[in-house]
Amino acid sequence: MSQDVIITVQSKRNGGAPWEEKYTIDDGVDAKKWADDTIKYFNSTLRPGESLRKVVSVKVIKDGRLGEHQWEKMMYGLQDNGGIYDTYRCKRCLVTGKRRGISEIVIDGKFRAKRFKDCDWMQPTPKEANNPADRREKGETNGKEGV
Repeated sequence: MSQDVIITVQSKRNGGAPWEEKYTIDDGVDAKKWADDTIKYFNSTLRPGESLRKVVSVKVIKDGRLGEHQWEKMMYGLQDNGGIYDTYRCKRCLVTGKRRGISEIVIDGKFRAKRFKDCDWMQPTPKEANNPADRREKGETNGKEGV
């Protein structure tokens, strides 16, 4: 089996606009490590006129799309002018949202950018989240559990 991966890459020399490259890799392979190794190899074999590249982000596509958020309830029964709601947070990327009644979870305003629609836990989130992938590797949390 295989998995599709989209790597966002950028030139190290002048920055410039990043671009996306799509690859198919074997299942069970760590996509982030694979992307880093691939770009490292590319950089070690540059031809004249080519510039060094860096990995900006890595997205794993499952079933033709990015992964869904894995919501966990943080607090319930809160109330504001819109009524009673529960707060949720994605276990992987730490995006937060609210749910009123039995409706869908609505992502909080600070995560309204298109890149937060699907769970992309390898991509850094806003400053509040402090790159959850790094913290997960160290076994740390953001200190906001239950908030």
